[in-house]
Amino acid sequence: MGKQLETKLNKISDILSSVEVSFAKSEVEEKIKKTLLDIQKNYEIKGFRKGKVPMNIIKQRFQQEVLNDACVDIVQEEFNKILQENKLNLAGPPALKSLDVAADPIVAVLEYETHPDIDLVDFKEVVIDEPVYVPDDDAIEFIMKTITLDMGEREEAETVEDTNCIIVGDFISKDKTTGETLQEMTNETIQLYSYELPEAFAPKFIGKRVGDELEIDFAEIDPLRSNETFHAKINKILKIKPAELTPEAISDLSDGRFDTIEDLKEDVGLLLQDYFDRFSTQTLENNIVAKIHELYKDISMPQSILDGAIANNAKENAKKFNTTEETLLADKSFVDSITAELKKFYIFDAVSSQLISKEGLELEDDDIADYFETVGLPREMGSLDVLQNIDKKNKTELTNQLLSQKVINYLKSVVTTNNVDIDEKLKKMHVSRISYYNAAMRSKEAKQAAKQYHHDHHEEHIHDENCDHEH
Repeated sequence: MGKQLETKLNKISDILSSVEVSFAKSEVEEKIKKTLLDIQKNYEIKGFRKGKVPMNIIKQRFQQEVLNDACVDIVQEEFNKILQENKLNLAGPPALKSLDVAADPIVAVLEYETHPDIDLVDFKEVVIDEPVYVPDDDAIEFIMKTITLDMGEREEAETVEDTNCIIVGDFISKDKTTGETLQEMTNETIQLYSYELPEAFAPKFIGKRVGDELEIDFAEIDPLRSNETFHAKINKILKIKPAELTPEAISDLSDGRFDTIEDLKEDVGLLLQDYFDRFSTQTLENNIVAKIHELYKDISMPQSILDGAIANNAKENAKKFNTTEETLLADKSFVDSITAELKKFYIFDAVSSQLISKEGLELEDDDIADYFETVGLPREMGSLDVLQNIDKKNKTELTNQLLSQKVINYLKSVVTTNNVDIDEKLKKMHVSRISYYNAAMRSKEAKQAAKQYHHDHHEEHIHDENCDHEH
């Protein structure tokens, strides 16, 4: 080929390029002749024996196809050289945009997309907010109160006498200006003692009876929802008689670990701290990902990757939304929302790939062991050898997941964290959702299950009439 072949590279955008390959027809004549002879040897049609079909008929039927294939082979071969010489990071296979075999020289144009070049910032100079929280007396006292209520006796009542009540009812919140319904809940539950309720909310129900309806103007109790009204119809009232925290009750609750109020409060504080430490860690990780999206929001996502992902998403959601893939793909709001999410994933993956390469981040046995531990399996079961034995699809998914966490952990170790107080309203919302009682019961059940498992499997216990286990 040599001198009779020419290539021209053209940069269309930061990720889209084309290559024009031109060559004389003589470059493919020998290959075409040989291919047609090979076809003639094995071809047979009515009136001619195998291998005896005249060449003019072979050419008539196959020459154009053979010519196109020969030209594509030359173009692909030349593109492969360009790929290796320029170390292109392809986002997908190249697309043949045009092929003119009528002219001499023959001209072909390929378009291809590459992943964008990413200049990594110095993450040591990046500042990320991390919420911090030390349990205060108010939160501990609230949890102590909910323990007595969770352990207490419940009975139906006709009247709301105090805030130690649960209201079951129909609730509608509306915009005061437009009258638009913002939220409608039927037969839902409100705990009047909830820590996250505005202070002036629960007293509005005192004295109300089953069947009563009331209208609450949030301007009076919550400035953030001042343009909202709340209509409630009470269907049922559950009065709670708080349990007494006797030494016996505390010992039973703590599975015998302690039996005093002081120790219980200390344990409540530890539960709160553990919860918010995990919340802080998760929020820090989310803030790191959000910062990456912010820093690299302008990078381009290859259209070929985007188109494929949108098509797959439409296929997955068509049945869910009781529609067709075509309808979803024609829906601009659907495509735009999916595109925004896919762009976020792509940005993180692109930055992660650069970091993995630059910092030499590789999976180790401890990474697999850590994962096994988080899903409730023994650490000793997790290793790279175990990962190798997982089927290809699940192995790829798990490997990507673990590498992503490896990147996050690396970034957590290098970014500068800025400790900020957790928003008061957010703190109260989380505290109100923590049930020490439920956590204690789950812990007791888990310990009992582990104890029985050990007894059954390690001591070869046989269940019979002398067994004192509950079966």
